[in-house]
Amino acid sequence: PQSVIVMGNLGIRRSDPDFISTYVMNTALGRQYTSRLNMNLRADKGYTYGTGSFFSSRKGIGPFGCYAPVQTQFTKASIQEMLKELRDIVGPRPLTDTEVADSKNNLINKFPRKFEGIAGVSDEASDLVMFDLPDNSWDNYMENVRRITGEMASQAAKDHIHPEALLIVVVGDLKVIEKDIRDLKLGKIFYLDESGNPIE
Repeated sequence: PQSVIVMGNLGIRRSDPDFISTYVMNTALGRQYTSRLNMNLRADKGYTYGTGSFFSSRKGIGPFGCYAPVQTQFTKASIQEMLKELRDIVGPRPLTDTEVADSKNNLINKFPRKFEGIAGVSDEASDLVMFDLPDNSWDNYMENVRRITGEMASQAAKDHIHPEALLIVVVGDLKVIEKDIRDLKLGKIFYLDESGNPIE
């Protein structure tokens, strides 16, 4: 038995000049094995087999989110730990130089794989058109990643992650998790049935 937790807020446009620093920051938060979310919820606590975070690309402002399918009995604790990581990265525990360096190396090392096949080349070329990016975006990508500093990545977290204004969605066994979630006092709670219709 599991609960699936997703929480997030409005994020960033793909064409935003701040996108690369946000991408580096988010890699440290939830896009690699050594990310903060994964090391907390999976490696340390054992609540989940996988957790992560994302900034979804859009022409307009796309969503930011983080997610975790967790064991039902750890629903409340998982929400608390996810919120803690989001609050920490924008506040008392900004990214370290080591975390930023690891994230940049990860993105740079993975980059050539995006162009290994025709489908990959097509996907990357379509992004240039879809998001109205400069024609030389991929030529400059690795250098743009390298120039991101810890200060830039931490500022991106502050600018684009809003822990006190999140929409939190939990899919799980209502009878088991409702009281624990109410005890968190996170704000107004809405209920949906299995078809996504509101429950009065």
